[in-house]
Amino acid sequence: MIKTTSRILIVLTLMSTAVTAQDGRRPADFRGAVQGRVLDNATGNEVGYANVVVRNLPDSSLVDGAMSDENGFFYIPNIHIRLKRAAIQMSEVQVVGDRPVIEFKADKRVINADQFAASLSGTAVEILENVPSIDVDVEGTVTLRGSSNFIVMIDGHPSIFEGSDALDQIPATLIQSIEIITNPSARYDPDGTTGIINIVTK
Repeated sequence: MIKTTSRILIVLTLMSTAVTAQDGRRPADFRGAVQGRVLDNATGNEVGYANVVVRNLPDSSLVDGAMSDENGFFYIPNIHIRLKRAAIQMSEVQVVGDRPVIEFKADKRVINADQFAASLSGTAVEILENVPSIDVDVEGTVTLRGSSNFIVMIDGHPSIFEGSDALDQIPATLIQSIEIITNPSARYDPDGTTGIINIVTK
């Protein structure tokens, strides 16, 4: 019987915390009840007619008690519950996540430049060397889907240069992402071109 009582004391402490935390009034003004069920730790069966007591943690003085019914249920009314506040110091938490190298969207592919080692040096041409559907020859000439006839834009505005010459003028360190648009809308006047390469700067 002593072992049963010890287990119940642990459960009652947790239950008391839950009851008070859900109430909007001050803990000192709260008078509620404690109820539960006594179960055998080994078998999981209910323990009927077990003595259940509630004690104060500081001095283990008796507060109240009850006896479980034949199904192990107990109910102790009018328990004055007081909680002591405690502050918990948490250590700093850092959440780090990497964006995918290439993001596929409905009308374009987005290449995140910071995922490439070339972003530390070189130009937009070096970043595009690793992008599918884009080829770069030994002389640095860029072709999109087999053609060098594409539009280069910087932050949505047409570049004053064309093709590979435009891409070779943009330092990789200034590039946040590169958008490959193979099906541009009519407002870009894409007739005769294979698409648009839009450089998004940092």
